[in-house]
Amino acid sequence: MNTKFSIFPYLIIGIGLGGVLSIGYNSWESCSFFDYFVGFYGIFYLLAIPYSHQLKRLCYTTLLPALLACLPFVFHQAQHAFSAIFLAIISGYMLNGFHIHYLKHRWKLHYSTLFYAVWDSWVKLMAIAFFTALCWIILLLTGSLFSLIKITFLKAWIDNNSFGIFCVSIFSALGFYLTTKTERVLQQIRGIFLFLFRMLFVPLSAIGIIFILSAIGMYFTSQHFSLDHATLATIAFLSVIFANAVYEDGKTHRKIPSFIVYQHRIFLILTPLFTLLALYAIIFHANNNIAANGLTRDNFACLLSFSLLLLYNLAYAIIACRFKKPWMLGVEKINVVLACIVVATTVIAFSPLLSYFLPQITMVETPQ
Repeated sequence: MNTKFSIFPYLIIGIGLGGVLSIGYNSWESCSFFDYFVGFYGIFYLLAIPYSHQLKRLCYTTLLPALLACLPFVFHQAQHAFSAIFLAIISGYMLNGFHIHYLKHRWKLHYSTLFYAVWDSWVKLMAIAFFTALCWIILLLTGSLFSLIKITFLKAWIDNNSFGIFCVSIFSALGFYLTTKTERVLQQIRGIFLFLFRMLFVPLSAIGIIFILSAIGMYFTSQHFSLDHATLATIAFLSVIFANAVYEDGKTHRKIPSFIVYQHRIFLILTPLFTLLALYAIIFHANNNIAANGLTRDNFACLLSFSLLLLYNLAYAIIACRFKKPWMLGVEKINVVLACIVVATTVIAFSPLLSYFLPQITMVETPQ
């Protein structure tokens, strides 16, 4: 990874992005295609600088992932439900990982690079968000402090949305630069999170197994129980994250007690039941269920997100069923293929093309 870049490319990008995004800004829903494209382009470009030795080539390799990432937001199809926003962000996050991998290895798959690009980018974005928030707090305190002595123009500037966006862009660009200079620290933080997720997978898998067994027992004893699609889907989603934290890139071998490995395998085999129950809830039991209300923006986004999550859970369950083979062997290619499916599905589903064939998705509003 190249860490010899100066601060100037980051400042130039930050100032340029801030200037473009702050012009004519009113609200999130008023953002244009150009605004979203510039925003994603800047994020992908700044995240990829340490992995590229030629900034000129980086300028055009960032175009396609930025375009694909912004499309779900451009037509405002992903702005009406949390699940839609979350899925669009996940898609953009995957595109960033593919972009970084391409810069290092072109089209030859190196799963280690892809894995650590995904996790390192997440740690960087968290650190950048924290740094930007602290800078913004200091800026707010500065405006309030000087307003005490009747110097109010600073507070007036800070209260202006355009000025705020400009400052946040510069703060974020500086955050990107600082994370590049503290690469070893970020890798250690990444290691801490992976360790925590590995530890948390033990109680999560135990809780999941106990829940499924209890639910089956209640079903056969004709006892009524409720279904909450958000809770069920969250458990299934965390199982994917934690399982990858345990496996990492497949090259890091740790001794895991046999009973823990079997516990993880059994949980992954049962995990599709969580997603299936979440799908059943959104179709028949949720407040905005499809059976009673038809397809709306909200329940369509949930249906799509849960269906994609089910693909992950089913794939992991199949891998976990192979008890005679090493833990999670073969998950690398599965993750790459499923990530491509998520990106393609998200771009297509939240585009005007789907709305043309399924107009009810955009015409039917969520009942209040």
